[in-house]
Amino acid sequence: MNQRTRVNPKKQNHIGVSIVSIIILLAMVFSFTPVSSFASSPTQYITITIQLGDVNFDGTINVSDVNAVNLHLQNGPPLTLKQLAAADVNQDGIVDDLDVELLYLIARKLAPTPPVITIILGEVTGDSVINVSDATLTLQFVTGQKIPTPRQKFAADVNGDGKVDSKDVDIVYLIARGLATPQTVFILLGDVTGDLRINVSDVNMVEQFLNGNYAFSPQQAAAADVNRDGKINLADRDYIYEIARGLKNSPGIIMVTVYVYL
Repeated sequence: MNQRTRVNPKKQNHIGVSIVSIIILLAMVFSFTPVSSFASSPTQYITITIQLGDVNFDGTINVSDVNAVNLHLQNGPPLTLKQLAAADVNQDGIVDDLDVELLYLIARKLAPTPPVITIILGEVTGDSVINVSDATLTLQFVTGQKIPTPRQKFAADVNGDGKVDSKDVDIVYLIARGLATPQTVFILLGDVTGDLRINVSDVNMVEQFLNGNYAFSPQQAAAADVNRDGKINLADRDYIYEIARGLKNSPGIIMVTVYVYL
């Protein structure tokens, strides 16, 4: 059995801490406006429900979920942040062999089905309200001062690009100030630049993102995940390249709810 370890995915490339992040740190030191004054109404948040244990999100907990988590722990295909949140079946903040064993029992109907949890995107402190404390804690995740649980990491990835970086810190701060709100938008998959065309500019933008030189907005992240597997990687870049060359068609237009800001 593997030694229990807290989930700490590979060290991410991310853009340096932004000006907004620095402001948050200054607010901590000099105690500016109380964080409660920045709170938004819970109705202004994006919430995601997850059935614990249903790692592949097919509506059932079975051996395929067990295998997916086990392979992840054995350095096989990595789970997405959302899958990791679902895989922490016992909610101890760690995805490990205990979760695999519990999943096996659940799949065999030898243990009760775990509960459905609701995660508020951007809310990482556990108080069901997004304020500057959430931005501060997200910044600590980015700088390595704190290690997030799987649930926290999924919640902190507010732009949905599969990693937690300074862009997420900025967006959480904007949500806390009421300057970013959920909106349902139409996205042309592959159109990362938002010009309603899919060409080499979209390929280049994904390449910059993969190299850690560009941070996506929530809309761009949704458009870049062309194959809709919850990850933005070389497979998406290659897919967009083939669309741009006329070798494939775009998978089409999707409707998603994301945090939108000016």
